[in-house]
Amino acid sequence: MSRPLRISPIRRKVTRRFYEPLLLLHALSPIRGERIKSEIIPDDPESNHIQLRRSFTNTIAYICAYKKGPDHVTAAALEKTPQGVVVWLCANADVEDGVITFLERILACVHRVVEKDSMEDLHQEASLATQRLTSMIVDFQAPRLNVYRAEIIESCIVPCQKLMTDYLKNNGSADRDKNTLEVNNLQQWLREYFCDDNGESTVPSLLDLSKACYDIRHTQYLKTVSMFAGQGRTRHETFERLYKLLGKLGKPLKSSKILTEAATKLAQDFSQGFTVKTVPSSVSQHLPFRGKKEATLDRIVNRMFSDSSKKTEFMDRLRSLMSGEGEEIDSFLQRERDAKTRVHAELLLIDYFERNSCNFLAQGEKYIGCSKPACYLCHMYITLHPSRYTIPPSHNKVYIGWRPPDVYVGESGAFRLLQAQERILLRMIGLVRDELSSEIKSRNMRLPYHTDSTTGITTTLESMRLGETETPPVYAGGPEQSALSLLEPNEDVGLRTSEDEDDEGGVPI
Repeated sequence: MSRPLRISPIRRKVTRRFYEPLLLLHALSPIRGERIKSEIIPDDPESNHIQLRRSFTNTIAYICAYKKGPDHVTAAALEKTPQGVVVWLCANADVEDGVITFLERILACVHRVVEKDSMEDLHQEASLATQRLTSMIVDFQAPRLNVYRAEIIESCIVPCQKLMTDYLKNNGSADRDKNTLEVNNLQQWLREYFCDDNGESTVPSLLDLSKACYDIRHTQYLKTVSMFAGQGRTRHETFERLYKLLGKLGKPLKSSKILTEAATKLAQDFSQGFTVKTVPSSVSQHLPFRGKKEATLDRIVNRMFSDSSKKTEFMDRLRSLMSGEGEEIDSFLQRERDAKTRVHAELLLIDYFERNSCNFLAQGEKYIGCSKPACYLCHMYITLHPSRYTIPPSHNKVYIGWRPPDVYVGESGAFRLLQAQERILLRMIGLVRDELSSEIKSRNMRLPYHTDSTTGITTTLESMRLGETETPPVYAGGPEQSALSLLEPNEDVGLRTSEDEDDEGGVPI
């Protein structure tokens, strides 16, 4: 798909009315609330198929985002055609040729499962496919997985081991505290797969490490980690980060199981095979301000608030949060106004499907999968879109470098498309201004930082602390032996995916 030369701008008055309150809202608090989770699907056979299609689409997006960082945030959608399923990919930067080749190999492996006629052959091929897919995903995602492993070794192991050792000293034998045995087991497991207490790393293969991290997802090991991650405990943030990183390292195997489960349960959907196609990324653009003087705090506030008392109320609230003088706040706004905008990957796919009247794989199920939860503005845009797309989960952060899909000069239906964009933007302006008004009146402190990504572990820290889990044995044979039990073909893992979205994303500002 070639790009026309020039983007047709939405009326400058509308875009300025959008970005000015957005700048002020971001200055007050860029995190607009707690995470928004995926909608809950009813528990019935048809709904299970809907959830599995969504999980399959999210998994495609996730495994293709093989590196960390905003450029690699990837969205996916499934189009139904007479020739089979078209898997559409888009990333914040253009999808690389290597990603397309990788995904074609993945989907060929999935389709080999679909082609099996007998149940015995189907499950045998699914078991083999799970192993192949896990190996392929781990190899391809090595840049991302190595970052997670390095962070655990460099930032988590030494402080966590020291704290657990102190815990054991203070709590004596297992007879006095049943948790001491579990802490001991966790220490041994961390030494085996990461590094010793002095930070000297061990070298299991990335595949063995990933399988081992998957193996402990619902075990006493993670329950022990979550115990130390409780609020108020020493270094609880380090243990919470360790918990999340272990979940991310185990995600390749979870992903492969979702793909093979979809192959066995959605064989009719996938019977004609797959084709991979891509939508190009957007061209970066500056924010729609004419000059530096237009984006000063004083000018923006004067345009926003005709009532001087409202202006004073806003400035008091802003200073209470930023602890800065007017010049410092102006410097902040100047940095923000220099941000370049781009269209996020999920909106590019929505725009492509709208322009080309594409049919989604499931009738009435307009679902765009993504390797990370949607940002605050993407979530708002999709919620307000008149075509009623499935509402995505969101990390609820404001990114100033956001813009809606582009309309190009001279393209067919440009005027109609611009009108539709303006209608959505005008509704977004109203919501942003309402949120700004509520934020000004609020006396709450800024919400604490949270990453854009989630762990991929369905079980939450709270349920780990309260629930019962099993302790896996410490295998004398090392990593190879501990991974043998992970590839059972009938394990149902695909339907509990409310927190599967994973990536540090968004657009830096």
